[in-house]
Amino acid sequence: MKGLALLAPLWLVACVTSTTGAPNAETNLDEAARTNTSLAVEYARNGNMELAMEKVLRALSQDDRYAPAHSTIALLYAQRGDEAEAIKHYRRAISLDSSDLFTRNNFAIFQCERGRTEDALEMFESVARDKGYKARDEALLNAGVCANRAELLDQAERYFREALLLKPESPEALLQLAALAAKKQDWLRVRAFVQRRNQVAKPSAQSLNLALRAEHALGDSLEAERLRRQLQRDFP
Repeated sequence: MKGLALLAPLWLVACVTSTTGAPNAETNLDEAARTNTSLAVEYARNGNMELAMEKVLRALSQDDRYAPAHSTIALLYAQRGDEAEAIKHYRRAISLDSSDLFTRNNFAIFQCERGRTEDALEMFESVARDKGYKARDEALLNAGVCANRAELLDQAERYFREALLLKPESPEALLQLAALAAKKQDWLRVRAFVQRRNQVAKPSAQSLNLALRAEHALGDSLEAERLRRQLQRDFP
């Protein structure tokens, strides 16, 4: 749906662990896998996907039980459009480390983008319920966007409001609530949410456009004209 976008999947840096005592072949391979996974992530962040794939494949050949390597290659396969391989590695990563909430969030994004709404929402909710996860509000925002795409409007609103409870001045949560209210043609709520949103962050093209639509619908032609000029000036 126009104006709605899932937050980007997260690229995580795999940690290189240090070992004590005399090194052996197994610990050397473990450390090499971690180093190559970290390199793969950095190459991917810099847009060099071929080299990223080369490094993460090497990491998996060194340690097939290293969950972050599976999570990283799943993201790479997803970007390539290789759905079967992406799913296989997402599931493998989660089976190896069920506490990896970043991978669960990324897998949920992957599932939602492919129309598997029920599976995606279940995963987003499991991530958001874990109080140890630092980006719980983002998981709820993604759940709201995913539900909105599937026309589950009441469920989407609940997710956005829960995200707002976790982060009361979240510009994204306020914007999504405004967009949802516009979808329901509840223009007074659109006005209220956009005003709150623009108090905590610089007005965006989307927030100004929503405000313009609201003022047109509510009959305030002077405010609508002011917003139209601001939109043209700031986003020509």
